[in-house]
Amino acid sequence: MNELSYYEQKTKNIHNRLGISRPARLLLKAIDDLQSGALEESELRRMIRLSPRYRNVISQTISDIADFILNHPEESKTGAILIQLLTRILQVAEVCKAIREDFMAVFYRENKFYFNCTCEMDYFIKNNKDLQRNIVSIKVHWCGPRADKAFQALKTCPNLKQMVVVPSAATTRHLVPRQQVFNRFFAHTSRPRLTDALGMDELITLRGIHTVSVQHVPGRQGQKRTNEELANLSEILQKYVKQDKDVGYGEQIDS
Repeated sequence: MNELSYYEQKTKNIHNRLGISRPARLLLKAIDDLQSGALEESELRRMIRLSPRYRNVISQTISDIADFILNHPEESKTGAILIQLLTRILQVAEVCKAIREDFMAVFYRENKFYFNCTCEMDYFIKNNKDLQRNIVSIKVHWCGPRADKAFQALKTCPNLKQMVVVPSAATTRHLVPRQQVFNRFFAHTSRPRLTDALGMDELITLRGIHTVSVQHVPGRQGQKRTNEELANLSEILQKYVKQDKDVGYGEQIDS
């Protein structure tokens, strides 16, 4: 999980942006103190076990964050990190494991997550097991040097059913190895083809996705591809990724 220290939470105004209550802020400070060594695990465990109020604060805050990011999807990853921190408190206190797992499942299944690049998506899938097990809907800007690894990692998400792919001019900044070799020996003056973009081979081998679409990148985030390219990409994804998963799909994925 991509950690957010309590100091970062305050300096980035996260508590005010997400409407985090004062008791919840105290709990976030407590888990930060635990991780820095300023608070003993036994003290935090005793505080949570002896206080139904704090346990209710955790449950209510998780619910409030989930509701908030339904209307503010751009805050989904920040919300996910705070929820992970709050559920870690329950884990330390060894209370309500089933409730903790249920919260995480509902949170990841009811929200769409937008990733600014494939490297970010790859990191979260491989370092956040709750997200990896439960995520249903994603939107990703197809760019970055780990696009092949990231799309391959999606095969380990058993509940993934909806996907929006956002290509841009940056998509072909990193090309498949074969094309990289060719470019060393052959002159290339035209714009790189989308089919030569790193990750294309892995993208079209995804399976079991019920809804897939392609969107232009917003102008402020990058240069758009052509309408024809988006139409062709959409067509090939519709043909392949909606197919049923084969036996062994998602097993033995390289990191």
